[in-house]
This record gives sequence, structure tokens and C-alpha cells, in this order.
Amino acid sequence: MANLRFHCLATAALSGAPFGAGIYVSQMVDAKKVLRFLDIAAIPADS
Repeated sequence: MANLRFHCLATAALSGAPFGAGIYVSQMVDAKKVLRFLDIAAIPADS
């Protein structure tokens, strides 16, 4: 049981590390940048 838990935690860490690095590299750790990205009201209506 403990061995299975270790594998789950290792898998989560190995998949979360590149995800976190990508978030950091793309500067999505800045709250203002994330809010501008999620702002759907800024999409032009004539597109």
C-alpha cells in the first residue's frame, strides 16, 4: 500500500514539475497577466 502511494506521489511530482516550470516561464504567476488572459469581455465582437 505504501509503495503504491509513493508511485502516485512520484507521478504527480514528475508531471507537476514541468507544468509549474511552464507556468513560471510564461510569466503566468503574475495575477494581472492571468486576469487579462481570462478576460473574455476584451474579445472584439466583429471577429
